[in-house]
This record gives sequence, structure tokens and C-alpha cells, in this order.
Amino acid sequence: MKKLLSLFLLCFAWLVSFADNKASIVDSSDNVLEIEVLKTDNIARIPVRISMKNPSVAMTCVQCHIEVSDSAAVFCKNEEEKNFIYSSTSRWTPQHQVMFAMGTKKYPRALMAILVSTKSENLKDDKGPLFTVYVDGSSLKDGDYTVSLRGSNMVWTDKHEVRTYLTPDTSASFSVKEGKVFLP
Repeated sequence: MKKLLSLFLLCFAWLVSFADNKASIVDSSDNVLEIEVLKTDNIARIPVRISMKNPSVAMTCVQCHIEVSDSAAVFCKNEEEKNFIYSSTSRWTPQHQVMFAMGTKKYPRALMAILVSTKSENLKDDKGPLFTVYVDGSSLKDGDYTVSLRGSNMVWTDKHEVRTYLTPDTSASFSVKEGKVFLP
């Protein structure tokens, strides 16, 4: 609980800093977030991977909103229905944690994800997957769907200065036919 509270306070401080220091916001240039639907045989657990390319700046944390085009699809939670299911990657340091919140004011149907380090450590490497979330598509009818990454940004900090990199919205598509997931 203490670790979660510390993480929340760190995120809150980052958000206040973000709001107070608009001059530190820059376009992403070659630093971008990407979204991809991965192959699966289980429509009740469709993997959606968030990746980052950051060849010119080491990034400390990431915030993004993930939204499925049909509200019948929901993000998978654990058995207690308390926590969203996700997979981390080797880009995390031991201090990195991810927090999720469903339905922010600006994106009411999206899952907000904040990947942050409790000690402001940079993510490892300069490209590759950050985390995977899972979508339950078992209620989806046959058709084409989109998973979008919206309102996303990446943050660099040296523990004194903060620079926020905005990244363009992007999306990935998939289809459902007879209870199976197909990728383009």
C-alpha cells in the first residue's frame, strides 16, 4: 500500500509539473508510441501491445489512453475484478510500475495507462515493447474493429527538469469472424 501511495504521489507531482510547465512540452519528432494487436486464438484475451521508439531521448515515463472502437469489448481484469491484466517487458527497470484508470473525463471509454519509475529512472533501450494489455472481445459481433492510442505522451526527466514529448494518435485494426480474431 505504501508503494502504491508513493507511486500515486509521484504521478500527481508529474501531472502538476506537466500542467505548470507548458514550455517543457515538445512535439515527439522521432520519439513515438505505437499500438499493435497481436495474434491470438483466444477472443476473450486479445493482446494489445504498446511500444515506444525513442532513438534521440531516453524516456522516464509514458502516459497513454487505449480505446476499442466498440464498447462491447472490455479490458481484461484479474479474477477479483480489481486490477487490469497486463504484461511488462524487459525495458522496465525494477522501479517501473504501471497504473491504470478507466474512463477519464477527456477519454471516457479509454483505459488510461501511466508507466512510471518511482525513482525517475529511464526505460531501457531506445525501441521495443513497453507493455501489453488484454481485451475481452467475446461480446463482439463479426466485423472490423480498431484499437486506438490517443492523448499520449512520453516524459524525460533528470530529476530537476521535465520535458514532455507529445506523440501522434495512432491505431491498429483487427477483425472478428465466427468467434475468431483475424489481423490484417
